Amino acid sequence: MAKYLARVQRIAKKFQCFEVERIPREENAKADALSRLAISGYSVLGHICVEHMKRDAIEMEIEELMQVEQEPCWMDEIIRYLQDGKLPEDGKETRKVMQRASRFSYDGKNLYKRSYTWPYLKCVHPIDAAYSL
Repeated sequence: MAKYLARVQRIAKKFQCFEVERIPREENAKADALSRLAISGYSVLGHICVEHMKRDAIEMEIEELMQVEQEPCWMDEIIRYLQDGKLPEDGKETRKVMQRASRFSYDGKNLYKRSYTWPYLKCVHPIDAAYSL
């Protein structure tokens, strides 16, 4: 753990802003399941993708560790429009995105949709939606 702490402190200096947040185990079921998977040797939640690394993460460069691949989804164009004002080139798609975006709000981290009764509903990526359900 001391090696990981030293590595985090070294990498943290490269960022303008760095924050560590403790998440209680009850609110972090995925990480808890992964920790149990490491101990037990089999899947706890039914479907967990496990990548076997050729070397320890402590030896890897930050660029290798931060590679997260998510498939494009319906939220991407709305977020791009709300965050940067960028619209698709196709005129029909442009109108569609602008019309849909009027019912959404983006806080820089999460996308929310106004419901008919006016509370905001948090939008999640389809991968996360399957897990949530």
